[in-house]
Amino acid sequence: MAGSARATIQPFGETFDVDHGESVLGAVLRNGRHLNHGCKHGGCGTCRAEVVAGDYRLDDRTSYALRDGDRAAGVVLLCSTTGSCPAADVDVLGHRRRCRPGRAGNKS
Repeated sequence: MAGSARATIQPFGETFDVDHGESVLGAVLRNGRHLNHGCKHGGCGTCRAEVVAGDYRLDDRTSYALRDGDRAAGVVLLCSTTGSCPAADVDVLGHRRRCRPGRAGNKS
């Protein structure tokens, strides 16, 4: 599809076109797949995932749900992430659990 980026989502192992201005979450839902999500605007953190390869743009409004360290490590919110250009391929690795202080076993 012209003007779109591509995103490969695990655990599906499928690649979806992400239209210009569309979030990765939006593309996944448009293609009939389900990923956990809540607010769809970057506030809740439910759609956390890790980008393992590719260029992407993460909306600034995610500052409440993502720490700076998470951002630096490639953790994103799929509702607020788009491909950075039409040629971008973004490989996304499943959901990451939100770190909750005092609970062992959670990764940030």
